[in-house]
Amino acid sequence: MLTDEQFRSGTLSTAQSNWTPRSRAGRFVSATATDEESSHIVPESEEGNSLIGRGGFHGSIRKNGSPIYYSVDVYSERSPNGAANGIPVFVQPWKNVVATLYHGLQEARTDPDVGDVIRSSPDPRSQRRLGWISNRGEEVGDYPISASRQLTDVVREVPLTDGSGTVPVQFQYSNAVHGPEGPISQPH
Repeated sequence: MLTDEQFRSGTLSTAQSNWTPRSRAGRFVSATATDEESSHIVPESEEGNSLIGRGGFHGSIRKNGSPIYYSVDVYSERSPNGAANGIPVFVQPWKNVVATLYHGLQEARTDPDVGDVIRSSPDPRSQRRLGWISNRGEEVGDYPISASRQLTDVVREVPLTDGSGTVPVQFQYSNAVHGPEGPISQPH
């Protein structure tokens, strides 16, 4: 389970009782969003945990003045009792992991310094460090999810360029079509 440090107080035991993890030792494992410079690196709108739909997050920390970028992604699956961890679109958990990682990496590429902005808010000058952000404040991967009717409209398997199979991805926002777009045969 992935959780925000603030969320852990008071609700973690409830979350644990609703999730049956599949691990070799049968233990409940949680990862938290913390770093050495800030106890709050997750945007307010995304606080919560993977048992209520969080698939991961990306951010950065500063070490000796230089940024270190990262993405943390959930092992998304549906437990035998039907409870969901992360965003289980596919039956096979590895496909969910790949699609979530794809989402996180695309956002880390298009909005790498979001962690700096969060740490420096409410300083309005920090906004200049944001990368691609919609008018509603959503990142390049979040906008398609909130704009879609079905998650399966934007989290799909697409053919590999060499024709050897398919790979799970999440469609990202495209300025060319003003919405989510998957692979295209020719550039716009």
